[in-house]
Amino acid sequence: RVFVGDVVVVRDPEKSGHYLVRRLSAIEGYEMVSKDEKETPFILDKDECWVLADNEALNPK
Repeated sequence: RVFVGDVVVVRDPEKSGHYLVRRLSAIEGYEMVSKDEKETPFILDKDECWVLADNEALNPK
């Protein structure tokens, strides 16, 4: 079981056989709201999560 704030290893969706280290920032049921008002807020569905890189120099995937 994982919790928001945990560091996780996930498969890289762009490179087969590669992995990414990310921090779990939201899980199912969380509402995601962008700073950009043009973006529509959404709620993560069952079995969905949102991960972020701790290194701000990395581009989000």
